Amino acid sequence: MRNFWKRWAAGLAMSGIATLAAAEPAKTLSLSAWQFLQAGRGDQIWQVLAGYEQTQPDVGLKKVAYPYSSYIKTISTQLGARSGPDLLLLNDVDLANFARAGVLEPLDDVVDEGLRGRLAEVNDLARVDGKRYALNFDTVTFALVWNRTLLAQAGVQPPRDFAGLLAASQAVREKAGVPGYGERNQTNNEEQLWNAISTWTIGYGGVWSKDGKLTIDAPANVQALADFKKLQAGGGVAVGDDFSTLRTRFAQGKIGMLIESSSNVQSILSSKDAAIGAQDIGIGRPPFPLDAVRGSSSYIAINAHGKNKAEAKQYLKWLFTPPVQQRLQEALGGSVVGTTQVPPPAAFLAGNPWASQYFKQAPRARTAVIVDFEEKTPQIRTIIVSEFAKVLLGNEDVAQALGRAQTRAEQAVRKLSLIHI
Repeated sequence: MRNFWKRWAAGLAMSGIATLAAAEPAKTLSLSAWQFLQAGRGDQIWQVLAGYEQTQPDVGLKKVAYPYSSYIKTISTQLGARSGPDLLLLNDVDLANFARAGVLEPLDDVVDEGLRGRLAEVNDLARVDGKRYALNFDTVTFALVWNRTLLAQAGVQPPRDFAGLLAASQAVREKAGVPGYGERNQTNNEEQLWNAISTWTIGYGGVWSKDGKLTIDAPANVQALADFKKLQAGGGVAVGDDFSTLRTRFAQGKIGMLIESSSNVQSILSSKDAAIGAQDIGIGRPPFPLDAVRGSSSYIAINAHGKNKAEAKQYLKWLFTPPVQQRLQEALGGSVVGTTQVPPPAAFLAGNPWASQYFKQAPRARTAVIVDFEEKTPQIRTIIVSEFAKVLLGNEDVAQALGRAQTRAEQAVRKLSLIHI
């Protein structure tokens, strides 16, 4: 509607007719997300979200996009200064800290009985100290992705366990001349290394906490990261590449396998550098002992210091209606919306058969957020990653490294608890 009025005013001006002021919406809601910059789906996601303008001509939508690498730092600075967007997306790891910082608006009055019955279980993570501060926007899971041509050239089958992954990565390196496997293994990138090692520990049945106590040095975690280290040292892995470079190299047919999310597979296939298509890749469960897979969720929240909080709440009520959730699911592709009973888009699955694995494994997804230590996850994460980095950079023993991380994390939690008191 807003665009119509702008075109109308411009047409009158070109014809020499005096114009009235172009009609503008009474309110403009700004919405910030890193997803808007994702190739292959960012524009489609925005088209769904901006569809609100068609139902509410007095309210406009403004897109605010920052790269994922700088997103949290940028948004936290803005909200801390009592500015920033009206609506924003946050990842699961940072949500509790934003809520406890007092920069998010409680949303209990947004969720009526009908919506409450449709919310997926992952929405429970958005409740902090008894209040709801966000709603789940989407959840992506991680699966093994392989280049069919490179594995065939190396004479190996898609691996189903760690031994197969190690052998296949080495064979691709030897026979195809490119890394057989790519992993987020940069020791100077805390968040990406955390995501990688959490994917492995979840697949091995490991947990960072249990019954309100930290279990960082549990045997399953030690075994998972010992195998992670063994794979890195096996000669078949790309070393030193960030996750963006890994995706580009895979799209160019220069890496045999990745463990990657559904959203990133979409970006890979939509990349201008892509030399492979949907028919050239295979998707299967990660080659770990258990079927459990890592899930990464994003949540939509309202800026507590925003000037349009009432309008933002009305927007969320619209966004989580069944018809809009269905349209959003179609735009998201392989990730899953935050409400139940929304089927995967049939047309998308027909053109992207690889996506079926992601929908199949979604019920088994587990978050990397540390249960009972949600708001302390960033600090504990720093400790675990710093100790494991010593393992990757030298000959440190995994069990000893995680033992040190356990002790340091327990001390940090006690100190943080005293500060909060």
